[in-house]
Amino acid sequence: MSNKRAITLVEVTVVLAIAGMALAAVFYIFINSKRADSSGEKAEEYYRLYSMLEMKLKKDIRNSTAISRPSSDEYALSVICNGSDGTPSIKEVRYRTGKSGKLVERIFEGKAEKYDFTKLVEGQDFIFKIAW
Repeated sequence: MSNKRAITLVEVTVVLAIAGMALAAVFYIFINSKRADSSGEKAEEYYRLYSMLEMKLKKDIRNSTAISRPSSDEYALSVICNGSDGTPSIKEVRYRTGKSGKLVERIFEGKAEKYDFTKLVEGQDFIFKIAW
């Protein structure tokens, strides 16, 4: 009798099935980690943008002498600023929201700073309101 050892077709199929399941599990983990990383980056960008807007708004409100609402999507603040010669003067700062409410513009001395939350709050509400 001969003692030849060989691999059967059933054994090869079982090994390939196990390897396929392991590869599928690794691929699934990779895809989910990319998705989690992307949502983490969005949250980080949201809080960075939000804190910049909040910092400017707090400063403007602290230095304001009057707040008005010329239209439903705009706020006007009369703010005390130092002029180029060091004397205080009153200038206007405007905060305007976009139609979706997710874009906030701060307009001061003809320069507009945009804070766009559109891609950061997909499917969620973002409400910009100054209450006084």
